[in-house]
Amino acid sequence: MYISDIDIKFTAEDKTNLIIHRRSREEVKLQKQYYMKRKVLLQVFFMILAIATYMLMGKASDNIWFIFMLLCVMSIFGLIVMEWWYLWNKKLLTSPNYLEIEVVERLSIENVTYSTDFNVAHYYPVIGKDTTTKYQSKIYLPKRDYDNVETGTILKVNITDAMLLNKL
Repeated sequence: MYISDIDIKFTAEDKTNLIIHRRSREEVKLQKQYYMKRKVLLQVFFMILAIATYMLMGKASDNIWFIFMLLCVMSIFGLIVMEWWYLWNKKLLTSPNYLEIEVVERLSIENVTYSTDFNVAHYYPVIGKDTTTKYQSKIYLPKRDYDNVETGTILKVNITDAMLLNKL
């Protein structure tokens, strides 16, 4: 991959040597179903806790009532975190096209200043090896993946994420 103006583009070698994988509709559907099952179980657990807390109000000791209230608050926090996680990964879960790469080397962040408006764009490159063809190339990752990547990690890089210009 290379940077042309503000776009990230595939080289001719990348186009011929990188294998673009496609998720099946069943895989995307299973991911969504798995998430929904976990969410429903947590909601049911929260409702049981809320009902128990309401029934214990004034009848049980303050310590027991406090524990149930604490569990309710933690359940609400868990629901919020699950929703945030789903929204953060929704694009990855629903996008059908991706590259499967093994990270060979993490490169330093590339900062490019554009003369028209003096904005600085940040690019997050790694040297990645296609897991199918073993072809190595410079791959630009989203910031969230770049921050957590280590040598030897196998990533599924969304094609639109790989092309995305990440700005701070």
